[in-house]
Amino acid sequence: MIVRAQQYAEESLAWLKALGYVVSVSAAAVRVETRHIGISVSVAQAGQDTADSAWVFEYDYTTARPTTVSLGTVA
Repeated sequence: MIVRAQQYAEESLAWLKALGYVVSVSAAAVRVETRHIGISVSVAQAGQDTADSAWVFEYDYTTARPTTVSLGTVA
């Protein structure tokens, strides 16, 4: 389920790169709790070499809803 969540996140945002809005899209997924998956999505905008911020979601897959969403900086 973790690998699939990462793949879905990357596939759902691939259009941003295809249309030239960003130069890269990457996602990482980890199990946070028993029914929660954490997903971090980083994008590098056109004109940047690397991502400087990332959206972080905690997702409850039993209710199909995010439990938390935040925007942070990439370390």
